[in-house]
Amino acid sequence: MPERPSKRPETNDQPAITAEPPSAEEPQAHQEDNFYRGLIVFLDRARGRGTIRSASGRELHFQFPYVRVVGAPLGGRAPGLDWLRQGDPVGFDVGWTSRGLRVTLINPPGRGQREQA
Repeated sequence: MPERPSKRPETNDQPAITAEPPSAEEPQAHQEDNFYRGLIVFLDRARGRGTIRSASGRELHFQFPYVRVVGAPLGGRAPGLDWLRQGDPVGFDVGWTSRGLRVTLINPPGRGQREQA
């Protein structure tokens, strides 16, 4: 049987496509552990609520008990609230609620170094 000619002729004229790494100046949307990056800009400990500003500048609200802090022990009125400070960079995740987009999970800084009492 005769060989069929290929549909596309092979050419080396096309430049190789290479992916460029993101520059260091561009903020990344996710951390290595799949959390968005943000900064706690408002924290009301008495009411158990606050606001996180994402790397893109969007402000997202959270309120206990509808948010969970990674590594915090279960139980209590606002578990993990004492681990959060205004001005801290945090990792967070979001979800849709009846009031719109809200923070559902917060990963505080240095969570692996904290000791549970």
